[in-house]
Amino acid sequence: SGGGAVYHDQGNLNFAWISRRTELDLDATFGMVLDALLSAGIAAARRAQGSLTVGGLKVSGSAFAYRLGAALHHGTLLVAADLELLRRCLRPTLEDVHTRAIASRPSRVANLDGTVPGLTVERMEEVLQCAFARATGGPVLEVDERSLEPPAEAVTTLAGWDWTWGQTPPFTWTVRAPFAGAGDQLQLEIEAARVVQARWVGMTPFPGGHEALLSALAGCRFEA
Repeated sequence: SGGGAVYHDQGNLNFAWISRRTELDLDATFGMVLDALLSAGIAAARRAQGSLTVGGLKVSGSAFAYRLGAALHHGTLLVAADLELLRRCLRPTLEDVHTRAIASRPSRVANLDGTVPGLTVERMEEVLQCAFARATGGPVLEVDERSLEPPAEAVTTLAGWDWTWGQTPPFTWTVRAPFAGAGDQLQLEIEAARVVQARWVGMTPFPGGHEALLSALAGCRFEA
């Protein structure tokens, strides 16, 4: 669905609601999640941008996708996540990156088990399923996880460079070279995780010249 970064560990519960595009009612889907939280003894509130909070701290974020006639609303619930690791993982490691992608909105976060001690992901999953069932009038169906084993070729694809890096949206990275003077910058235009153009902006001559720089970097992979 795009959007900002999502942290996930065994203390975080993901939910998804899929419907026809014409039938998606965000007030209703958020209402089901709020109802589930209330059933667990937690009074949460919805922010305008789609986050859910408890005591002013974010416990859930959502994102949305629309494809042809279908719509997806999916989100997270921080039940008992490692919040220190979350903060470290979501701290940007690159400065001076400019992109058209939707930026994350950093927020102060909390776990739901801080409000209801002992709350588990399994218990939260149960009340969420029940809330969805109450709202739709349908039964809760259990799926054997063994039937969801992905094909080997799908595992290979999802672990490959073309998927993990090659789907990166276009962005520009501005780098300060070690020998550069004040205001000197190397600008890299990245598309599909490869350098498509390099520019030297500044007064200090770049060793080897700009053409050598461009030919050396063009086509190079951009990865951590």
